[in-house]
Amino acid sequence: MNNELRRGTRFSPDSDAYRMAQGNLERIAENDFTMRQELRAAGRQYRVNEMEQTQPEPSRVLPLPAPGIEKTASGTETARVQYSIETASDGEKITVINQGQEAFAGQPKSEYSKIARHILLDYFSNQVLPLGENDVARLTSEQAGEYAYPKIWYDQDSPEYEAKMRAAAELDHLLETAEYSHWANDHKNHPEATLGFDYYKVKFIVGGKLFEGLANIANSENGRILYDITKVREIPDISGKYAALMARSSSAFENLSEDSIPATAEKSQGEKSPVLALGAYGTNDPVRQARFRQAEKIAKIFGTELRAVAPSNGAAASYYNGVISIDPNVSDPVQTLLLHEL
Repeated sequence: MNNELRRGTRFSPDSDAYRMAQGNLERIAENDFTMRQELRAAGRQYRVNEMEQTQPEPSRVLPLPAPGIEKTASGTETARVQYSIETASDGEKITVINQGQEAFAGQPKSEYSKIARHILLDYFSNQVLPLGENDVARLTSEQAGEYAYPKIWYDQDSPEYEAKMRAAAELDHLLETAEYSHWANDHKNHPEATLGFDYYKVKFIVGGKLFEGLANIANSENGRILYDITKVREIPDISGKYAALMARSSSAFENLSEDSIPATAEKSQGEKSPVLALGAYGTNDPVRQARFRQAEKIAKIFGTELRAVAPSNGAAASYYNGVISIDPNVSDPVQTLLLHEL
């Protein structure tokens, strides 16, 4: 008898070979969840190592993957600087969307998806982003399109649509304050989710309203990818703990129920000329805003706070008592920070 096992060979249920195969399958099934967890952990550690190994030297003018900036306990900040990760009355961390919103000013809502996609591609594509307290995930150019043009479409007149598109400008902060919810198997055979999906709850405030959603993290042997943020919906602030943050968010720019219209200023002759309010970091230039955000992250790595305000001595930058001040009009905030103050 030929003892070689050929493909398609069938065994009798009473045979030793059948019982051995059945036992192996049962052990695999029992250990399946543990195996997935180990693979996820290995993929996560790979991404952490990748982030640490590719972090540039301080002398190089490149973005560094670092956590977002929190509001100081004393509340000290200039009118030109806006912080995004805030603390609610019970200590919960929440993202208040207020940076990068000038890109949407004066634009019809029909353009918001295009704007959001450009923001994601320009600032976050292929970046390793913080996820919750101890995790990381990556955004690909493909998933930037999924975020901006999801398969389950939102009504463009709904506050949920506008909130999600505006939140794209602070995706890093949004993910940093996310909380793990659950794991689920992938039933649609996504190639980037061979190990299933992890779901993280995200909560954020924009335009004076409170929202929540689910960050879909696709797991595979190649790492973890942000697939999309889904199920975005407005929720009531029943406890009232977000009231102060919502009020500040509402005053930062127009409520979500109104189209974005640039502010105007009256001339003495009665004419009107467009005057945009100063954006984050005292500038309406999105490129300069992005560089200020990178400079903030670098400053935090070195244990200092950065403010976009012109030093009183007329210099481009100055340092005093743990605070670095940089003139909002400098051509490159990151270069100024590295060359003059670190």
